[in-house]
Amino acid sequence: MNKSVRLLLLVVFSLIATSFSLGAQESVNKYNVDQRGLNRSVYKGDSLLNSYTVFKPIVILKGRYELLTQNGESKFSLKNARLGATGTINKYLSYYFLAEFAGSGGATLLDFFVTVKPHKRLSFNIGQYPLIIFNSYLISPVLLDFASATFMGQYVGVSRDIGLTATYTIKEKGMPITIDATVMNGSGLNNYKWTNSVAYGGKLSFGSLAKGFRTTAKAYKTKIQNDHFLFFGADLRYKAKQYKIEAEMMEKYNLDTKKYLSMAYIEGLYSIPLKCKALKSIDPVFRWDAMGYDISKEGFGVNRISTGASLVFNTGPFYTLLRLNYDHYFNTSYQFPEFTTPAANANMLTLELMVAF
Repeated sequence: MNKSVRLLLLVVFSLIATSFSLGAQESVNKYNVDQRGLNRSVYKGDSLLNSYTVFKPIVILKGRYELLTQNGESKFSLKNARLGATGTINKYLSYYFLAEFAGSGGATLLDFFVTVKPHKRLSFNIGQYPLIIFNSYLISPVLLDFASATFMGQYVGVSRDIGLTATYTIKEKGMPITIDATVMNGSGLNNYKWTNSVAYGGKLSFGSLAKGFRTTAKAYKTKIQNDHFLFFGADLRYKAKQYKIEAEMMEKYNLDTKKYLSMAYIEGLYSIPLKCKALKSIDPVFRWDAMGYDISKEGFGVNRISTGASLVFNTGPFYTLLRLNYDHYFNTSYQFPEFTTPAANANMLTLELMVAF
C-alpha cells in the first residue's frame, strides 16, 4: 500500500475517533421505535437537539417466474434474499450493512461500510461498497425498474470492492454539484489481497437523483484478472413527479489489448396513480440497451428491447410491487460467447414479486 493510501486511512480513522468523542458530549438520549426503526433523540433540557435513526433493518426479497417464449421452457427462482441494517450514530458517523442469502453458496457479504462526515459538505466512505462508476439504480434490486439489469450492470465484470471514497459537495442549492474520488484494492468483492497496483477513479455529478435534471461523468482504472482496464462514461437523467427518463454510455477499455467494449442504454418510466386501497400506482416501463466491440465498424454485438409494467401496492413502510416484463433480443451476439446458449439469448417473459423494507 503506497504512502498516500496509508495517509488517507489515517485521516479517516482519526475522524471516526473524533466523531465518537463529539457524540459523547451530547446531552440526554431518549429512544423510541417506529416504522423507521430504532430512533435516538438528543435533548438538552426540554429542547430537542437532534434525532437519529440508529438502527433500521433492511429486507429485500425477490421471487420470479421466467418463461422462454421461443421454446416454452420455464423456471421459478429466488433472485434476491438480502438482509442488512443501516443507521446514523450521530451527525458525524453512519453505517450500512447488506448480505445476500440467495444462491447455493451461503451468505455473501455485499456492502459493509461506515460514512464519516466531518463537515456538512464532506464525507468519507470506508469499507466494501459499489464502485462509483455505477449509478445506484443500475445495481440495486430495489431501485431497478425492470426484472433484468442492463448489460452495463451485468457484464462490466466487477461491481463492488474494498476501499475509501471521499465525496465533496461543491454546491448545495439550486443544482447540486458533487465530486467523488476513490481508491480501492482492485481485487473485487470481499477480496483483500496485497497489491502494488490499487484501483482508483473519480466522478463529477450535477443535479439530484430525487428530482429534476442530473448528469454525471466518471472514470475508473482497475485490474481484472491479468488485464488492466479503464472505464469511462457519462449519463443523463430527468425525474419529475410521475415520470423519469435516463440514458447512459460507458466504455470498458482494455489497456493491454487496446480493445473497447461499448455499453449503452436508454429507459423511461411513467407512473399512473390509482385510486385504490390496495394499489398505489401502475408503472409502465420501456428500455433499449446494447453492447458491442468496435461499434463504429461492427455495430452492437447484442441489443434488446425490454418493456412491461409494475403494480405498486399500498403496503405502508414496505415497498411491494408485482411486475411483468418482456425482453426481446436482436440476435447479433457473435461477439459474446456468454450469449450463445439459448437461455442467455432468448426472448423472455418474467413475472416478479418484490418486497423491500
